Amino acid sequence: MINAKGIFSILNDQRGVSAVLVAVCLLMLVGLVALSIDVSHLVVARNELQNAADAGALAGAAELYTDDGKSVNTNANLVGFDAATANFSERFPVEVNWTGGNAGDVQRGHWSFGLGNLSRGFTPNDSTAPVALWGVTTEELDENPNFINAVRVRTRRENTPIASWFARIFGYESFDGFAEAVAYIGFAGTLKEATANAPIAICRQSIETCTDPDDPETCEYDCSQGRFINDAAGKSDEETGMWTSLEQNIDTSVSPAVDLCSSGTNASEVKPLVDCTAIKSNSGVDHDSLRYDYSLAVNNGQIDSAFNAFYNCWKGEFEDGYMRLTLPVIDCAEDPTTCAPLVGAVEVVIVHVTQQPNYKNLPAKKKSITSEDPKLAAGWDPAEVTCSPGENPDKCVWEDFAKHFSLFDKDGNLAAYNAKSIYFLKSCDPNIPKGVTGGPNFGTLAEIPVLVR
Repeated sequence: MINAKGIFSILNDQRGVSAVLVAVCLLMLVGLVALSIDVSHLVVARNELQNAADAGALAGAAELYTDDGKSVNTNANLVGFDAATANFSERFPVEVNWTGGNAGDVQRGHWSFGLGNLSRGFTPNDSTAPVALWGVTTEELDENPNFINAVRVRTRRENTPIASWFARIFGYESFDGFAEAVAYIGFAGTLKEATANAPIAICRQSIETCTDPDDPETCEYDCSQGRFINDAAGKSDEETGMWTSLEQNIDTSVSPAVDLCSSGTNASEVKPLVDCTAIKSNSGVDHDSLRYDYSLAVNNGQIDSAFNAFYNCWKGEFEDGYMRLTLPVIDCAEDPTTCAPLVGAVEVVIVHVTQQPNYKNLPAKKKSITSEDPKLAAGWDPAEVTCSPGENPDKCVWEDFAKHFSLFDKDGNLAAYNAKSIYFLKSCDPNIPKGVTGGPNFGTLAEIPVLVR
């Protein structure tokens, strides 16, 4: 039997236990609060280091090539270093270990996506020589460590470690800070405003050679042969390019954005974009940025007013030379008539334009110029053409010109003389980087890099 004294004794014992439990819980709560504060503090500090690394890598990669795209820019490391060290982590300067060259925390090199024999990741390389971008597949470029396409930046907090607040109770006085970022320069996937300098879109099928047409990884940008653009209506075998208004109809009020292209374009929109001054000065006539993988308004036919203006520009300014154009690349696999997906950008060289039939616009003498393309470096002179007795001399001259510049049709036959046609080469020369990284290799590097992890 428990008397009153016993009851009070039990109650007193329970109160003692409760006090111990409360003390333990308070200690655990304080520990959790301390841990959460320190973790949050650590995350913020390391995020700031990561932001600094990202900024350095992007800035360095944006300067990875010289303005003309002909060589790797050794100053990219310094640009990356300056951009990274301009940042702070908890009001402390970010530390980047680099004293020059291509060693330390800022390095140029090759980023591989692991498409071929090279593992995914970054390989430092201080080469300054650009590799040829034509005649190689995406996989071959990806596994070539001499293709300089990335900058890696590492940031640290070693001299001023990230201090702990409450974790030092458990023996943690500070934490090391470290972050790494790699920015990759790929190929132009967009065209910013004032970049495309003629209202012409080139079909990717006319500038690539594919081992397996159904597998893009087997396709390579091929600048060894030229093609021609003519009135493609009813001539699907010659679909190599189309007129375009350089406009996209994209609804950006929703996410993801919606492609609303449906009505194509016409002469009133295309003709004003044929601007000989823009072509001569290599300035663009596209008023807005063109976004990769959204449709471009096109016209799969001949627009006489636009063609005549283009012909007059070529005839008056480029007949004895070469007209260089930066143009959007579209996918013509579905035989588009009004809208075609934008897949990248390319530089082409117009070597001849015809207006009249029956060899009435034969080529004039072409200058020899400094170029990676031997066809352009050699030039061409109709006076040096030798024709056989009884051979049509006009046809003979044309065929010699077509052979010299390797102009062919889709089936690999020597390009015939056609009225109202534009004959072009794909550029074999390094091009000025353009647009945002994201497109396939059409010989034109991007100027704006992206981060990879």
